[in-house]
Amino acid sequence: RESRSWNASKERRGCLLGEISVSGIGRLFRRDKKSQSYCAFCFESIIDSLGFIEALVWNDILCYKCRQSLDSGYRKSNKEWLTVHYFYEYRDEIKDAISRFKDLGDTYLAPLFFYPFNLRSFFFFHDYLIVCVPSTKKSLERRGFNHTELLAKTISIESVSNVLNHHGDLLQKEKSKRERMQISDDIILGNIELLQGRKVLLLDDVCTTGSTLLACANLLKGHCLSVEALCIALVSDF
Repeated sequence: RESRSWNASKERRGCLLGEISVSGIGRLFRRDKKSQSYCAFCFESIIDSLGFIEALVWNDILCYKCRQSLDSGYRKSNKEWLTVHYFYEYRDEIKDAISRFKDLGDTYLAPLFFYPFNLRSFFFFHDYLIVCVPSTKKSLERRGFNHTELLAKTISIESVSNVLNHHGDLLQKEKSKRERMQISDDIILGNIELLQGRKVLLLDDVCTTGSTLLACANLLKGHCLSVEALCIALVSDF
């Protein structure tokens, strides 16, 4: 379960609950109905926010009110030839949640981002293969976990690792717009035999300029049936 993905070396963290043990947070927000008692945002009871019918099927780590506040819903855009599926505009609460997840190590938040996608994935993407956009070595060392691979585990679609690898040193936020457009120079492709005859869903957290997604998709498209992208959020001036 997601709680096992915690970075064990970081025994305690600061969060909205104050300083609290990492293992305690993990137990509190595991995705089974017995332990899924309190909202990961407001920390109020989840069950108290639901009607009778909703309570029978609700498997979110957020209460109904907090889920509605995120304005989550299926959206689609394009970067040149690449279709990008996403569920949030990159602002307000979802921006803060992504920051807590990636930068503060609140990995228990991972299941909330693609919760709206699970039903759609069952009907429309069940035969796709998830390939994660790679992070720099510096990012992985700083976080202590691979955030895109952790996100992939929350989606009911097959995923593979080590198809795309990043050998650059600079973080995306440290790059100029021009440097971001040259991202393809930093990404290498491997294990291409895993892609043969498959439709690929390229997974990343946020689509800003779309240059990283497009660079990765261009590397993949000659080795699979098709490539589309899936992100948590998209920056409005995309």
